Amino acid sequence: MGTSAEQLKIIARASEFHSVLKYRTSFFPPAEQFMLVPILLDSSLSVIENISYAQSITNPFKRIDLFKNSLLALEQVHARLVLCKRTQILDLQEFESLEARCNSIRHEIGILYKQLTLAMDKARRIRSKQDHLT
Repeated sequence: MGTSAEQLKIIARASEFHSVLKYRTSFFPPAEQFMLVPILLDSSLSVIENISYAQSITNPFKRIDLFKNSLLALEQVHARLVLCKRTQILDLQEFESLEARCNSIRHEIGILYKQLTLAMDKARRIRSKQDHLT
């Protein structure tokens, strides 16, 4: 169902990714400092916040929602990175490096999400069998 260690690892990677984004966006053109940069940084922080909150609660339905929110925030970051590449704010090498980090975090969150949904399905089947027996 996703151990605390796994979630902490994702939080650490997402935090590192946020730091890299923060550093890299400091070199964006001045016009982007007020529009694009805050969106990128807010979305990357949202990933960290949602996974952190998911770690602190036990309600599996709420945890699933938080994992989904993290994935959506990560998609927002990725879409903005694509925009930065297309408008040549980021060169191809920088984009590919950031995209690889983004994809790695997405993959790890996806694993936690899948583990949780499988565990919930298994629990439902067990309850269903128990209800049938009574």
